[in-house]
Amino acid sequence: MDSEHSIAAEFGVNRLTAREAIRELERRLIVRRIPGRGTVTAHRMPYSIDGQHTPSFRRVVTAAGYVPGVVRHQQRWVGEGHERHLRIRRVLSVDGLIAAVVFDRVPDPIGQQITGAISTGESIADALACCGHTPRRDAADIDLRVPPHPVARDLGYGYAPVPVWHVTSRTTDTSTASVIHTSQAWMRPEMFAVQVQLR
Repeated sequence: MDSEHSIAAEFGVNRLTAREAIRELERRLIVRRIPGRGTVTAHRMPYSIDGQHTPSFRRVVTAAGYVPGVVRHQQRWVGEGHERHLRIRRVLSVDGLIAAVVFDRVPDPIGQQITGAISTGESIADALACCGHTPRRDAADIDLRVPPHPVARDLGYGYAPVPVWHVTSRTTDTSTASVIHTSQAWMRPEMFAVQVQLR
């Protein structure tokens, strides 16, 4: 998309008016501003949440024809005894653009089974499956929320954050019905058209 200066010159308005016009397009999820790269047209990807498929960001993005990626990955152990769990924080991308910040929680000893695989960027769902589990989304809550400032910063908002998709999810093992993974995701709304499918 043209710069504020070019838009102002083309339409005979000042730069402040051009800037506000771009911000309005951003509020309507039509464009996205990327620091250092300018403003680009947004392409909202369908992101379906249901109980029929393995809950996997990578699989959903790939199936839609886009390229998923992991920009940043951190993991640590938290808690003691039966409360001990692996906590994972990931910044995820789609086609090279930051798209989501996800906080995952995997109970011990399952966390020990997958920690090596996910530290190299493998999908959590795929790592669980490789360890003999059959992950299935058991519950999900979806709403729009203003993210905390650290999350907003990681999502690429350099100014006052806007509401984004907030998705919490619980995954169980279909063979045991035990909870094997929970997650909290913050997703940029101009990148995802979140859909809930009940079947």
